[in-house]
Amino acid sequence: GGYENVIPGFNEIMRVTSYMNLGIPSAILSRGITGVYKNRCVVMNLPGNPNGVKECLDCVVMVIPHALAQVRTELKGVVAWSQKVGHGKSLSASA
Repeated sequence: GGYENVIPGFNEIMRVTSYMNLGIPSAILSRGITGVYKNRCVVMNLPGNPNGVKECLDCVVMVIPHALAQVRTELKGVVAWSQKVGHGKSLSASA
């Protein structure tokens, strides 16, 4: 499957950063996506050029710990609900 939750803000700011800071007009055509995969990790598309990767990561790196904490919190909530309704044997909150 694909992403359980898409996090559009990451790629929105990366597109703006590429456009404004790197002077890459085609950045607005980017279809990059960031999301939560299998309720366990955050996966993001990055540009193909090393300068673009650095510039884009610099603009989102401070938010990554918060995004991971959100994934863990949401997963724990899903596990608690699942255990409450009797389905908790197949889920883990170890994320």
